[in-house]
Amino acid sequence: MHAYIDGVIYCLVFFMLCIMIFWWRDVIRESTSKECILKQFNQVRLGFTFIVSEVCFSLDFWAFFILH
Repeated sequence: MHAYIDGVIYCLVFFMLCIMIFWWRDVIRESTSKECILKQFNQVRLGFTFIVSEVCFSLDFWAFFILH
């Protein structure tokens, strides 16, 4: 497994970037269509904060177990 870990990490980063690009594309489309109200904006911001916190939490465990 250690021989393939670089490829797996690159693949996961690629998929994460694709998801982020498509998600932001949808957020921009909704915000420019004047259908986005303040409540929806706050929900998007809260959701993005949750995603960022989960990524940081996962990186913390990765750093502890892999780099330990």
